Amino acid sequence: MPATADGVMEKILSGLGDGPAATLTASTALLLVPLSLLGTFSPIAVSILTRSAEEAGRVAGLVYGVSTIGNVVGTLLTTFTLIPTIGSRAITYIFALTLACCAGVLFLPFGRR
Repeated sequence: MPATADGVMEKILSGLGDGPAATLTASTALLLVPLSLLGTFSPIAVSILTRSAEEAGRVAGLVYGVSTIGNVVGTLLTTFTLIPTIGSRAITYIFALTLACCAGVLFLPFGRR
């Protein structure tokens, strides 16, 4: 996303101006695919971690609880520490690399059932 963000934003903003419609269009163009893919993580994690129907609610609550705590900590950490220290573009590249490494671990033989 960071590699294409400048070009996409310039094209959209030059075509639509700098109003709310252009901002919404640019945000949608840049974030729709990555956020849609990240949104599939929790349901897949619940299905992988659930061993029986009786524990499905507990597992779903645990996954979504951990997700919520991570969102709050990540937002506060990013806003007050990371952005002032290293900048938003570097953060995006670091988190993309981290996410790719985590996904790669799932493809290792010991990570499969």
